[in-house]
Amino acid sequence: MLLILQAIIIEILRFITVVGVFFTWMWIAAFLKMKVERGIKWIGNQIRKRRNVNSVHKKRQK
Repeated sequence: MLLILQAIIIEILRFITVVGVFFTWMWIAAFLKMKVERGIKWIGNQIRKRRNVNSVHKKRQK
């Protein structure tokens, strides 16, 4: 009887550990995705600013 209880407890703990690790990885992945998306937007904005500056210079030359 005790062995069965021990086995059940070990299985439950293993399941909790797996779920915990999975959720931790999902959270890390979501966090990184957010960072990457923000980084891409920032780079896009920098490029857009540079393009706008270039177009302004071209207009002035005319």
